[in-house]
Amino acid sequence: MDLVESTSVKAFIPNTGRGVQGATSHCLGQKFSKMFNINFEDEKGEKAMVWRNSWAYNWGDGDDKGLVLPPKVSKVQVIVVHVPYKDADVKDIINACSATVKTLCDSGILAKADLRENYSPGWKYCHWEMKGVPLRIEIGPKDLANNQVWAVRRDNGAKVDIPMTDLTNTVKGLLDTIQQSMFDVAKQKRDACIQVTKTWDEFIEALGQKKLILAPWCDEVVWAKSGYRTEDSWSNRIGTMLLGYLLLMFGSLSFALGAFVGINIGTDLTNLPSPEQVVAILRSHQITHVRLFDADNHLLSALTDTEIEVMVSVTNEDVLRIGQSPAAAAYWINKNVAAFVPATNITAIAVGSEVLSTIPNAAPVLVSAMKNLHKALVSSNLNYPVKVSTPISMDIIPKPFPPSAATFNSSWNSTISGILDFLKNTNSFFMLNAYPYYGYVQSNGIFPIEYALFQPLTPVKQIVDPNTLFHYDSMLDAMVDATYNSISAYSNPVIPIVVTETGWPWAGGANERDATVQNAETFNNNLIKRVLNDSGPPSQPTIPVSAYIYELFNEDSKPGPVSEKSYGVYFSNGSSVYTFAMDTLGQTMAKNASGGFCVARKGADTSSLQDGLNWACGPGQANCSTIQSGQPCYMPDTVENHASYAYNDYYQRMRSVGGTCDFSGTAVTTMVDPSYGSCMFTGSTNSSIGGTGMVTASMGPEGPPGNESPGQVPDIWFLFLVTVGLLFV
Repeated sequence: MDLVESTSVKAFIPNTGRGVQGATSHCLGQKFSKMFNINFEDEKGEKAMVWRNSWAYNWGDGDDKGLVLPPKVSKVQVIVVHVPYKDADVKDIINACSATVKTLCDSGILAKADLRENYSPGWKYCHWEMKGVPLRIEIGPKDLANNQVWAVRRDNGAKVDIPMTDLTNTVKGLLDTIQQSMFDVAKQKRDACIQVTKTWDEFIEALGQKKLILAPWCDEVVWAKSGYRTEDSWSNRIGTMLLGYLLLMFGSLSFALGAFVGINIGTDLTNLPSPEQVVAILRSHQITHVRLFDADNHLLSALTDTEIEVMVSVTNEDVLRIGQSPAAAAYWINKNVAAFVPATNITAIAVGSEVLSTIPNAAPVLVSAMKNLHKALVSSNLNYPVKVSTPISMDIIPKPFPPSAATFNSSWNSTISGILDFLKNTNSFFMLNAYPYYGYVQSNGIFPIEYALFQPLTPVKQIVDPNTLFHYDSMLDAMVDATYNSISAYSNPVIPIVVTETGWPWAGGANERDATVQNAETFNNNLIKRVLNDSGPPSQPTIPVSAYIYELFNEDSKPGPVSEKSYGVYFSNGSSVYTFAMDTLGQTMAKNASGGFCVARKGADTSSLQDGLNWACGPGQANCSTIQSGQPCYMPDTVENHASYAYNDYYQRMRSVGGTCDFSGTAVTTMVDPSYGSCMFTGSTNSSIGGTGMVTASMGPEGPPGNESPGQVPDIWFLFLVTVGLLFV
């Protein structure tokens, strides 16, 4: 290529620390024109060789539902959808939609109506959400009667009624708000990733944190050989340096890799198995992530070469000592981390356990303890694979509901601010101990138990945040969102949350009637399903929530009520207290590479199931021949049974290209093979497709009905840097 000059704008992906080419303008010269004699007549009437140029612009932003476009770059800014209902006059609704579009277009807004009759409103919502249209307007019989429209923002899902009398001004205002909001979020994310470094150690540390580095650059050989290490050399040479951004192409552990389920290992029990027996139990139940409440060297040795990811802990008793002494921190790291890695896969250090709630006298040195440990890791070159954080209890959020109004206890402002700054600067994560069991018991009947157990909620029991209108299917999601909102008051960039403790007791005293085997089994198994959905809570849907179940064994020697001694999912001999999904998870995954089965949700509305079934067998391209009369999966002849087969067939075929298991909330994933008799579900070991069927993106339909789209956009934000490089050839 005859490249004369090129101007480029780079885009940065914060989740991975990688850069991509966002936009380019190339001057490609005249060699090609001269070779093929491509000429033109210039303004003087003389022949001249053509100068070739090219321009390219790539932009993308999205979430699990598809693209999210700013209004100023969206081809369609407002989509208007008519919502027919039973015997309502569809003609009047359609006319109102057309009139709305005309009003908006006349005022300079790029509006369009989707009046297709062969698709349901839900399907259209999904379709236009996937395309990223900034604002959706719905018009139904009630809206028509009230002379208003119902508007839904694409960027955050907020909904609002707009009177027709103020339609144009309100829509323009909403589009401006969406534009500014998206810009502010992108700018905050970009700015949070930029770090100035002046020494080689700072450069290496920032590199491991997936930062955009503003670093010195010099062409002088003497300077290059000096090692770029000291503040003095920086000061002496600053006049000869050219500052430039270096886009980093690698990073440490990324939350984009997906969520996981781990388990806590407590040791306060009378018949504690040996370290070797504990590891044997972990491996036999295919547990891949564990959290220790200390740093027991015997257990760390037993975990050698198992590839199990280990979170070790600094006990509360040691927090004061380590917080006051960098030497004590270095000794702790050398003894409990450096001595075991990489053979033992230690990935995180939990500094204390709920220090602010249990030993508040240690709070003044908590951040110092975290910093001292991190510095010791840096000295041992272990700060990339091993992250430092501290478990925080939900107790320090006095009013966790509604999540949008939640804040940390103000008496801890200084300490919380220090913790969050540390986590942000070291690219670590927030450790949260959240127990829906306590949230439910302490609510005194305000919340239904189904909400705490991840079970479906009837329409009258729906839990909605009145400020954001986010629907919460589980109390744990609400707790995580309450924490995200509390963090946002201190920290602009989003700090990922890992739930380091959660669980449900299987036995309790006379006044602990909700601590039952059935509830514990339901909670933990549904928790596993929730985590493996690889999604976040409503406010942060693209950040998966990983969780450590409390706990491996029943700690019968612990003080307190019966429930405190009854959280274990296994007895000390390795047998399960109840049927536990972790026992069959690995086996099921081996059988079904697509990651579980998709079936109809129990109790789902029959008409909604029928809509989902129709879509799956139609636009969804599921193979529904097996559920036809006389075929193996026809009986039992129920909508639920047929929908389960169709949903699953679609899910297995389309999951590899982003297909989801939602269908307007009528579907759920399960790790249990739903096959029966001669009816083999797709993805079963005896199924012809075997769960590994791959399809190309071009084969997929545009999207199923409901709130989620199969065409998922990766959970990244492309943020433009103010960095322009001129390349000369």
